[in-house]
Amino acid sequence: DLFPFRMDSEESVHFPLLESKSVERVLVIGSGVRGLLSEILKYPVREIDYLELDPALINFVKQYLSVSDRKALSDTRVKVFNTEARVFLNHYKGNKFDAVLLNTPAPYTAYLNRFYTYEFFKRVKNILSDGGVLSFTLPSKEDYLTREMRDFDASIYHTLIKVFPNIILIPGNKLRFIASSSSEFLTYNVDILFKRMVKYGLKTKFVNRYYFKMKFLPWHIDYVRRVLNSTTAVRLNYDFKPISYYYGMELFFSRFRSHLRDLLNMFIRVNVGVYFIAAFLFIFLIFIIEKRRMLGACVFSMGALGMSSVVLSVLGYQIVFGYVYHKIGLISAAFMFGVSLGASWLYKKVKHPHIKTLVYSLFLSGVYMICIPYIFKILKYVSPAMEIVSMSLPFFMGLIVGFVFPLANILYNRNKELLIPAAGLFYFYDLIGGAAAGVILSLVFIPLYGIFMSAYIIGFMAFVCSGFLLLDYYRRQ
Repeated sequence: DLFPFRMDSEESVHFPLLESKSVERVLVIGSGVRGLLSEILKYPVREIDYLELDPALINFVKQYLSVSDRKALSDTRVKVFNTEARVFLNHYKGNKFDAVLLNTPAPYTAYLNRFYTYEFFKRVKNILSDGGVLSFTLPSKEDYLTREMRDFDASIYHTLIKVFPNIILIPGNKLRFIASSSSEFLTYNVDILFKRMVKYGLKTKFVNRYYFKMKFLPWHIDYVRRVLNSTTAVRLNYDFKPISYYYGMELFFSRFRSHLRDLLNMFIRVNVGVYFIAAFLFIFLIFIIEKRRMLGACVFSMGALGMSSVVLSVLGYQIVFGYVYHKIGLISAAFMFGVSLGASWLYKKVKHPHIKTLVYSLFLSGVYMICIPYIFKILKYVSPAMEIVSMSLPFFMGLIVGFVFPLANILYNRNKELLIPAAGLFYFYDLIGGAAAGVILSLVFIPLYGIFMSAYIIGFMAFVCSGFLLLDYYRRQ
């Protein structure tokens, strides 16, 4: 029983199931092969739906499992679904579950964050029966929470309590949440829980009356609940505003002597308006100091817009349609295909390039950038077949980027014979803009301000560039 760790498996199963009004149907999201299935089958369950994205994982670990765990996988009551959890929940129409056991890692990344958002909890609530429970864990301590750990746990706690008003907290190296819409069956009473164990005829190695007493120490429970309840300054976690992803990064970096923790702590104190002012001043100073560099600033902005469209499309697809890693290549290819067609269109169709054409292209790219999050918001409510639309969004931004790059190059060298020097310089600007947008979006804008505000900030930069270009054109006239 060294693999899986039996004590952790017993805790993950018996703590929530003994708090549930019924245990006929259970949904397991991730890590079911570590002993959870065999523990659940000790109850009079009729059906266990086990979501495991990677089918090869189960086949690989079977040889290392105990006999009881291998039997659990082949039990007729266990149904294994090789599908993404968000996709399964979004389209599930069957009977309601009595318990949902969420066994994914803590939300340290944008991908994992999707299992701890308000929208995810709402969807889980819709598939739970009356008195059903949701259970998961987060990194924690029972006697002291650091600031980073407190903010991380409190953000998800306050998000969860907005959906499930009744929450059992079980402190430890991992803080277990057991949430339900009804308080009728939830209890910390050790005697009641032990009677339920006897009623089900459970035979366990670790979880018993004394184990409950050790885990349910009142001063630990009161301390953790008091700290979480008093930490009200944290933001709630949403699909399109994944703030817990930021708190997770803070917690991760706090474990090392890293200046990144201080940098992240600084960013959260900055008002979002500062970034709009900074973008305006950046373009304005270029316009004042050297107007010929304005074209370079435009290419820099288009590089940022192009990279941002790909990043937002990847995250948007992940939120709406689930697992995205095998589609990232297609999303990137769609953008590059758009770039090639945009450049081809310029050279074949535009005989007399004009500065106004560049202005309109920049303005259009800004509008399109702002529209991308709204498109994904709409796609949440349409057929899964529409996922091709989400993968094609970078294509249209690629068209504009591919059109603008050679257009700016031609305008810059209008009175020169050689285009090569400007092409190399503009390519540099394009790469710097794309790299800066990719880093800042991923580490700052998206986790702190969400997908919508990130699109507004990047789109605003395109509007400023187009505005100053238009101003310079009319002044010359």
